[in-house]
Amino acid sequence: MRGKPLEILSATCVDNVENYIFVEAFRKNSVIEALSGLNFWGGSINKIEILSLNEMTKVYETLKSNQIEIPEVQKWVRIKGGLYDKDLAVVEKIISDDKICCKVIPRIDPNP
Repeated sequence: MRGKPLEILSATCVDNVENYIFVEAFRKNSVIEALSGLNFWGGSINKIEILSLNEMTKVYETLKSNQIEIPEVQKWVRIKGGLYDKDLAVVEKIISDDKICCKVIPRIDPNP
């Protein structure tokens, strides 16, 4: 809103942990600044908890073990690993339970 980038790395929520948003940043003030102006938060610094790396990885471990989601045809996915790591793609067809065929959206080189 102020025209400057946020100093947070990521923000996510997990289905198996209700009423929490996980915001990754190097400083607590970066999280407070990113959340300021959001109506649902209320602005109380006391509501922000700093989790250790061990606690945060446990949140995602339970997510991975409980939820293996097979994307549907024409849905957007993000490639994880290999030459196209972190690139966006569209699912073209489902080959088997563990293989899908995707159309990868090419990256735009910022420094041509």
